[in-house]
Amino acid sequence: MSEQKRISHGRLQPNHEQAIMMQYMYLKEELEAKYIVDSLLTHRVLDQDDKDEVLSARTRKDRTEILLNKILHAGPGDAFTIFLEALESNKYEHIAQKLKEHIYSTQHIGNVKPSLL
Repeated sequence: MSEQKRISHGRLQPNHEQAIMMQYMYLKEELEAKYIVDSLLTHRVLDQDDKDEVLSARTRKDRTEILLNKILHAGPGDAFTIFLEALESNKYEHIAQKLKEHIYSTQHIGNVKPSLL
């Protein structure tokens, strides 16, 4: 059996990392990581050891926190896009939409807070 390694290592692109960090508590409350790990494994965002670590956590919040840490360090390639696709294909469209809205707002507004407009 050949071992499948992750596609990259290192940090996400800054705007992708910021989107996750700005929604971190929301993600911990809303997401059940065990429903998307297979998709992330298939697309090599995670390797088998990562999946096992996520699934071995005792609580939903712990599983999600481990998963988010893995994604934050999945490298600047396609990991964030694959994460969004995994969310959308597993009935977490609302979470993917929140992350996309953050990306869109930072690309078009910069770092200006909407309340200051």
